Amino acid sequence: MSLQIDEALREGFNRTIARSGLILVGVFLVFSIANAVVAQSFSQQMLEFAQQFSDQPIQSGQNAGQVPFAPGGGQQTPLAVPLPLPVLGLLSLVGAIVAEAIRIVAIRVFASDNTESVPGETVRRRIVLATLNGVVGGFVVYLLTAIGLVLLVVPGVYIALSFFFVRQEIAVADKNFIDALRDSWSLTAGNRWELLGLAVIVFVINLVASSPTIVLAFLDQTVATLLGLVIGSFTAVFGIAVATRAYAQLTDERAATGGDPDEGAASDWDDPASV
Repeated sequence: MSLQIDEALREGFNRTIARSGLILVGVFLVFSIANAVVAQSFSQQMLEFAQQFSDQPIQSGQNAGQVPFAPGGGQQTPLAVPLPLPVLGLLSLVGAIVAEAIRIVAIRVFASDNTESVPGETVRRRIVLATLNGVVGGFVVYLLTAIGLVLLVVPGVYIALSFFFVRQEIAVADKNFIDALRDSWSLTAGNRWELLGLAVIVFVINLVASSPTIVLAFLDQTVATLLGLVIGSFTAVFGIAVATRAYAQLTDERAATGGDPDEGAASDWDDPASV
């Protein structure tokens, strides 16, 4: 089986702009704003904490939180609120778990044929267990990829591509993270070059889409931040949609042919021993 990159991109885009996709964009946007408030508040609190041990006094009022030579000399944490560090730390932890749950739901929506809504069953089905497996599985993939990148870069890229569909296996097939790691490795065999190309294309699209915020940051930091959150919500949903439609494409083809997921076009990239 061979991944059709253009089909994954086209289906991913169409599912993003469908009604269910736009609902998810809205959910991602609300969460992103809340997460940005927590993140910027944490940064501001840490800055003020560090300045307590500095010779420079903490600026207050309109100049508080400003960084010299910043774009437009503007506020770098426009969404910050005065909350204690322990509270912000707890909110960050809760946010990470909620973010994983939202990704699980988004994957399930894009793996289904429903383009009009986000069914309650999609949200509720084993969501706690799936979220926990997603958190652990994501951490394992991150750790293994980081180790691979530190070694010689290529092993890290290879590992990341091999575990490309871990969350899809957890969200759609209700697998635990160990089975998801194993089955993602099998499913990506023979398609890692295609997945690399797909990942690069999505990265470039996201980079181009986000470029206006870079220019706007020199004019108004607050507007740039909010625009960045809106664009980031669209690109995040688009990335999930593309990856999930690629997953659906490969699993459907495997089911139709009854083929071995380990079979595929042989290449040095798809042979771990040669990497």
